[in-house]
Amino acid sequence: MNKLKYLVIALVLIIVGGAGTWFFAENKKANQTAVKTSQVSSKQKTSKHDSKAKTDSKSARKSSEKSSQASTSSEEAPASNTSGTSADHIMANQLSELNQELENSLGQIPLSREIPSISGKFLNVRYAGNNSNYTIYYYWNDQSFDLNDRRLQNETPFAVAQKKSFSTVEAAQAQVNYQPSEPGLPTVALGSNIQGVVQGTTGSTYITWQEGRWSLTVQASANLDGTS
Repeated sequence: MNKLKYLVIALVLIIVGGAGTWFFAENKKANQTAVKTSQVSSKQKTSKHDSKAKTDSKSARKSSEKSSQASTSSEEAPASNTSGTSADHIMANQLSELNQELENSLGQIPLSREIPSISGKFLNVRYAGNNSNYTIYYYWNDQSFDLNDRRLQNETPFAVAQKKSFSTVEAAQAQVNYQPSEPGLPTVALGSNIQGVVQGTTGSTYITWQEGRWSLTVQASANLDGTS
């Protein structure tokens, strides 16, 4: 009977020991599985984080490239509109320099401060006389010349400014070629309620009008109908 009891006890211990070993083994496997799962989850999170970081980096780079392109486009855009402004600036500088040279030679005199630019042309000036009596000639040329360059004498000026001094007022008035309006001649509307009188000769047409105490006359080398 005692042997049977010991045998039962031994069997129970074996079973319990085996169960404990199995439980320990299963628990160890579960822990290993949990560790692996945790590692996989951590890797997935790291991978997602890296992927998100790469995506954010790409987005930031694309945004930077777009901003750079927009900035370059904004900086380059006005270039197409600067040609006229640049030509006007060059013309203003040329006129300013020429006026300074004229004032150095003739003193403080009335001078044109603004002349429209012509593409591909240079403004040149020649003058004769002194502060009391002078004539200034303005030219458009394909190249720039110094003030009073002799080569300008053979060119045709597009404008002439002249000053003449007289000893008396009567002498000065006698030199003013005032042209009164002549009735019966054809007229042309010049705007601002001003009517010009048209006179023509062979190859030329004259338009004369009055403003205050002044009479002004313009000569054209062609007829008003466009024929020469």
